[in-house]
Amino acid sequence: MTKFFKNVQFLEPYFNSAKNLVPIEKVKYIKGYSVINGLIERGYGAILRNRDNKTFNITLKIKQSNGQNEYLIVVLDTLAHELAHLVHWEHTAEHLELQTQILNRFSKVAKQLGVQDTYMRINKE
Repeated sequence: MTKFFKNVQFLEPYFNSAKNLVPIEKVKYIKGYSVINGLIERGYGAILRNRDNKTFNITLKIKQSNGQNEYLIVVLDTLAHELAHLVHWEHTAEHLELQTQILNRFSKVAKQLGVQDTYMRINKE
């Protein structure tokens, strides 16, 4: 079972919607990170293979270097991208096609959840 750190628990229904497209059971945990103020933002997320070579961890940027929360669309696109790596490790056309299929699933979840604007910032306070 995948562990969701508190700052990304809202992603669980999106993640679960991809279960018959990618082997989500291989993901051990998903956590969010913030870019430390003053540092250069190098990426939106990463997928790391664990030492057992069978499971993975995903990290997603949820706060920008200016302290602003990231946009929902960016986080969902990044999650879809990292999940596509579970099937197609390289950045091929097949990887992009799978990422698109995952995003289509995410759009259905967003609609079910009543999301009106995917360009809203996550974790609004």
